[in-house]
Amino acid sequence: MARAVKSQADPLSAFHPIVREWFVETLGAPSPPQVQGWPVIASGEHALILAPTGTGKTLAAFLWELNALIVEGLDAPLTNGVHLLYISPLKALNNDIQRNLERPLAELRRRFEQAGLAFPEIRVAVRTGDTSASQRARMIRKSPHILITTPESLNIMLTSLRGRGMFASTRAVIVDEIHAVAGTKRGAHLAATLERLVELTSSAEGPQRIGLSATQRPLEEIARFLGGSDRKVTVVDCGLAKELQLSVRSPVPDLAKVDGSVWPSVAQLVLDETRRARTTLVFVNNRAQAERIAARVNTLAEEEIAQPYHGSIARERRLALEHRLKAGELRALITTSSLELGIDIGTVDLVIQLQSPKRVSAALQRVGRAGHALGVPSRGVFVPTFRDDAMETAAIIAAMRAGEVEPTQVVQNALDVLAQVIVAAVSVDDWDADDLYALIRRSYPYHALPRGPYDEVVAMLSGKYPSEVAAELDARISFDRATNKLTGSRASRMTAVISGGTIPDRGLYTVNLADRTRLGELDEEFVHESRVGDVFQLGSTTWRIAEIGHDRVVVSPAPGAPARMPFWHGEYSARSVALSARVGELRRELVSGVTDEALRSRYECDEATITTLRRYVDMQRLATSVVPDDRNIVVEHFRDETGSVRVVIHATFGGRVNAPWSMALAHRARESLGGVDVQVQTTDDGIMLRMPDVGSLPPVHALMGMSAAEVEQLVMEEVGASSLFGARFRMNAGRALLLPRGMPNRRMPLWLQRLKALDLLQTVREFPSFPILVETYREVLQDAFDVESLKDVLRAIEDRRVAIHFVQTDVPSPFAASLQFGFVMDWLYGDDTPRAEQRAALLSLDRGMLDEVMGNVEHDDETLKALWEIVERRRPVLEASTDPARASDYGPGDGGRRGLLAKYVALGGPVTAEEIHERYGWSMRWIEAILSEWRKRGRVVVGRFRPEVSGTEYLSRRTAEIARRRALAALRKQIEAVEMSSFAAFLARWQHADARDQLDGAGGTATVLRQLYGLSRPVAGWERDYLKSRIRDYNAGFLSEFMTSGEPVWIGETSGDDAASSVALSRVRFIERGTGGVWLTPVDDALDERMSVNARLVYDYIAREGASFIIDLQVGISLTSISLREALHELVALGVVTNDTADALRQIARWKPMMPTPKYDPERWLPTAFVAGESRRGTRPNLRRLPKWERPDKPSRSGATLGWSGRWSLVRKPGVMGRAVDVEDQAGAIARAWLERYGVVSRDWWRRERPPISWRPIYDELKRLEFRGEVRRGYFVRGLAGAQFALPDAVERLREVAGSDASTAPFSVIATTDPANPYTLQLEGIDRDPLSRPRGAGALLVLRGGRVALAVEGRGKRIVTADWLSPQDAVEARRALAEHLRGERGARFVI
Repeated sequence: MARAVKSQADPLSAFHPIVREWFVETLGAPSPPQVQGWPVIASGEHALILAPTGTGKTLAAFLWELNALIVEGLDAPLTNGVHLLYISPLKALNNDIQRNLERPLAELRRRFEQAGLAFPEIRVAVRTGDTSASQRARMIRKSPHILITTPESLNIMLTSLRGRGMFASTRAVIVDEIHAVAGTKRGAHLAATLERLVELTSSAEGPQRIGLSATQRPLEEIARFLGGSDRKVTVVDCGLAKELQLSVRSPVPDLAKVDGSVWPSVAQLVLDETRRARTTLVFVNNRAQAERIAARVNTLAEEEIAQPYHGSIARERRLALEHRLKAGELRALITTSSLELGIDIGTVDLVIQLQSPKRVSAALQRVGRAGHALGVPSRGVFVPTFRDDAMETAAIIAAMRAGEVEPTQVVQNALDVLAQVIVAAVSVDDWDADDLYALIRRSYPYHALPRGPYDEVVAMLSGKYPSEVAAELDARISFDRATNKLTGSRASRMTAVISGGTIPDRGLYTVNLADRTRLGELDEEFVHESRVGDVFQLGSTTWRIAEIGHDRVVVSPAPGAPARMPFWHGEYSARSVALSARVGELRRELVSGVTDEALRSRYECDEATITTLRRYVDMQRLATSVVPDDRNIVVEHFRDETGSVRVVIHATFGGRVNAPWSMALAHRARESLGGVDVQVQTTDDGIMLRMPDVGSLPPVHALMGMSAAEVEQLVMEEVGASSLFGARFRMNAGRALLLPRGMPNRRMPLWLQRLKALDLLQTVREFPSFPILVETYREVLQDAFDVESLKDVLRAIEDRRVAIHFVQTDVPSPFAASLQFGFVMDWLYGDDTPRAEQRAALLSLDRGMLDEVMGNVEHDDETLKALWEIVERRRPVLEASTDPARASDYGPGDGGRRGLLAKYVALGGPVTAEEIHERYGWSMRWIEAILSEWRKRGRVVVGRFRPEVSGTEYLSRRTAEIARRRALAALRKQIEAVEMSSFAAFLARWQHADARDQLDGAGGTATVLRQLYGLSRPVAGWERDYLKSRIRDYNAGFLSEFMTSGEPVWIGETSGDDAASSVALSRVRFIERGTGGVWLTPVDDALDERMSVNARLVYDYIAREGASFIIDLQVGISLTSISLREALHELVALGVVTNDTADALRQIARWKPMMPTPKYDPERWLPTAFVAGESRRGTRPNLRRLPKWERPDKPSRSGATLGWSGRWSLVRKPGVMGRAVDVEDQAGAIARAWLERYGVVSRDWWRRERPPISWRPIYDELKRLEFRGEVRRGYFVRGLAGAQFALPDAVERLREVAGSDASTAPFSVIATTDPANPYTLQLEGIDRDPLSRPRGAGALLVLRGGRVALAVEGRGKRIVTADWLSPQDAVEARRALAEHLRGERGARFVI
């Protein structure tokens, strides 16, 4: 890095005469940044210009490059391409730059034309996320010469095959407001993107780089960030210090004594200051506060004097507000950091900062917006709202005076950003892995990147980790290790473009009018708490919600209606260690008795603030004797109102130090107390531990005896289970493109992001070297936390440079009382807790609440919406009947209190014990005891209903059930029924009977059979039709292979119902081993009477000896081979014996009884006392069925001696039947099986399958599943009887099939007995297709799109063709039938 030397020559001498003339006449003399910056820029050196806001540094960068374009364009037309690239972190700033460029270009064009010179065409364009598709297309055809863009849009253009070509002629890049990105992952991404840009330009050295910044230290680090690892950057430090007129104004005489809320006084102060100035900017720390303050100020002023301005307001509205402020139509804007950077809003007289900005650099940047011109002082008024806030604000004022800006630390080796850069680079060009590594290392954030992490990221992206357990681990690129080549694809390019960038998705909903005009954004959780008809305020305008979609809220104006204020989460930051040292210094000065005059001169405090600070410190000294500062730590412990012990460590080192320290302290406290749960709160000024009363003094001395050497390990052990870790992992996985968005214009809900991230985190925890896991630990320990500074603090404690003082108090000291209202870092990301910790948290939930109310995440929003509607409707009655003054109406004493509390809980919504305590003033112990009793009795349920409430919430079970039922009713109305033909097409696809969804091999056979478990069907149809329709090129070996796994069991049935009927095998069902108790009827008492003598002998032998081969049975029982097989066939038909092979089933199915049993009882008409005489005539055997005689010394050909493989065993054994199940469990298993089999379930399936229980318990189970959110209830299919229940996936698939073109569907062939055939059901209220029920065994249907094309009887002997089928389609249908019947004996027909 080099420093620029002041030049004595005329800095304008190198410019074109007309340009020089224009500058002098329009702007006068050059400013210091221009004088020192132009020579450096003109020389072609990389430059970093540091100057205060409003000193002309942006023009210093632009004018020389603009002059160069003019000079070049005078000689020849400029080539089509980007010559000058301007990058800004803010889209709004880009629009300002474009406007500010167009004005001088127009003036210069006029001057050149007056001089008789043809001014060259210089095109200027802005490319951001707001740029329309047509404008982007025009840029590719006719590229701008000056392109103004953001880091994210530049990355997209470089990853576009058509757009990247425009950068070949780029010779200079201006990075404005470089301090806003240098210390973030956005900066790391930008640095790598600039290196990618170098590869596209015609110059080997790449374009010249010019960085602009107002407040930044250290300059050497920023220069290295700008130039990369191998480029020299000249720093132009103008040494200008802008005059600051600062003051701290307290809104009340004493912040310790505020009557109610401080905000009315704050609003009055803002109004008074605004009226004294012409134009005012009021900075607040979050968007919700901007909305509230603007509303309060306008209400007090009784006119529109201020408007909110923040990133969640639409761009068009922000532009309109900027114009109104510049035009003098608006006196003030209430803004967040959106106006902190150099957006042109005209002249600002005054800046008001409400509450501490937390960073000195932010304070300087914000105050610098006032007097935005050279030589004009910047006026700023700081308004604290509580005592610690006043202390911190005064410390910031002193740091601003001293120029002590927080040092910027460039993020190093961010592996998530590295993954994104690799995918983006490889998606448009094939790269050698070594060359890409060298390119990435040229950027400063990766200049020290070791090869190991780089290779691990490449391996992750190329499919190293198992994607079968998590689809997010699918390969994004290909890596050929033989050639060392990295290649991408169109899919990887789309992923990089759609999901690229480093700004985490906060899950915001857009707000639109009905005509799609965009008004702004709302936080997802605020939307989930809202319902149609609610009124809220956005941009000082009230809006009524007309519709809530999946990604947007449609509103209409609601002027004058009472409105809620929206909120946005995640808008807080922690204090730095450097600023914390200033806070400690101020506390020491107040203790030492510094004079009021010194406080006024050094800290710019008014009398009220001085009084507040003095009293605050004096009261603390009285309570603890020692006032904590950066050299003294006070450990205070006391008991709260519940009897729990609270230990407060007063440590002023800032949140980035205190947060990791609190984790280590919590770990140490749990060890000391034997695993007792410890709650932790963390703020910038201390740590609070809350632990139960264990009957002894808390181990405060043991807690503080922690060394610097062990603290990092303790933090590592704790942080992986923290909510912060879960949140950071989600963001990092998104940046690494592991959680890509499906569509560019469709938001992914935040809850879905969290769910996917938690699943991924649970999967990759077993891979310690997983790059995103490693990156999350690095980010938490280095970026979110400041572990190195924590080690410095602990070393100072060991060296006695920092003293520890232990104090026991009866009540919290003033500092401890303020600590309880501080920001709790860990709870900011409460919904991102990793999966294992979520399960642990759910243990505190009532199971009924979990199973019956909340259900599936997809339905939670509907349930909560219904809940808040109920609560809102009951509110008037609630307020009137549960007023605290009416406790006596419910009886005297404790009984009256219980009655009042019961009424309040029954009528109200979710409530915490603390809220009940605040309302009625009753003892917390008593309230918690009553609520705990009601929870055990099932009167209330426990859960989390309001995201902003961190404590346990109680809700009336009855109210929860009503809300859930109303939500389900609303969901049912959203569904429209489909025709039976569409349902038939859906069933074919759902059960893989459609040619497009057929499966393969033994694995596919297993999948099909599992879906049909429990279903009894004709034995001949299983392999001939059902499996053949679902498995491509099915052969018998597939089923045999699956049977060897031991999972399936086949069980036969006979078609007869009475004891005298035939016991021939007619049907068979497959079940999963161990589930027989679900599907089989109890043993028939008449079973013994139905068994023949031989069958009884075989049955008793198997019962006695266990599973037996047929040779064992032949040896153990004195039966002939034929008699033995007759007996086994009979036992299989009776459903009491099975075999562990499929071959045995096939042989049993082919066996024909030799001694047929009469189909009726010839003695049924005889008297009961009749005794038959001795008969001389027996039943004649069927001689045709006798096997041919074979020589015993020759191998058998018929299999009469051998064959019938496998072991024969009893069905009614625990291994097959499983554990005993009650009706409820049986109904649950059947309901779930039917849902998996059919997708949509109604009473018709019970009529078809006739399970061993009635329809009522199955129906009740389906209703329970609906209540849990696992299924939907509605009228899905016309013709099905009664209530219908469907899986959510089935509903979507049914809609998809119904909306598809049936005429293009392939022909599918199913048997009429196939479970995928709905036409055999008892359909109601529809006209049945006359071809849908062909007669005879083995009848078939040929379907297209669910419609019957051919009805087939006799395996093809008789075919009826549908009238709607064309001759050509009829031929195709017959070909499909021929393919199905191929190889069958007796099948014959003409195509």
